[in-house]
Amino acid sequence: LQQTCIILRTEFEGVFLLFDANGDGQITEADLQVFMGNDVSADFVSSMMFSADKNADGSLDLSEFSNIMLKILISTEEIDEFIFMGFWGFG
Repeated sequence: LQQTCIILRTEFEGVFLLFDANGDGQITEADLQVFMGNDVSADFVSSMMFSADKNADGSLDLSEFSNIMLKILISTEEIDEFIFMGFWGFG
């Protein structure tokens, strides 16, 4: 279990850096919108931010981002594939 947690944290950090457009350690609603593109509505992005931004500072830190990613992986039952891909370097 500990190895799984380390793999997940490493993978989440890598994905976080993709979203964090300016490298300030925070993901803003604008960062999310840019990354997700025009196919995703601004309302949907706002809803995601509201549900994930636990300290209500208007952005997501690594911890908040990791929590929402874990919830998504568990709810879609993709966690085993995500761990496998990360472990073998395909992520």
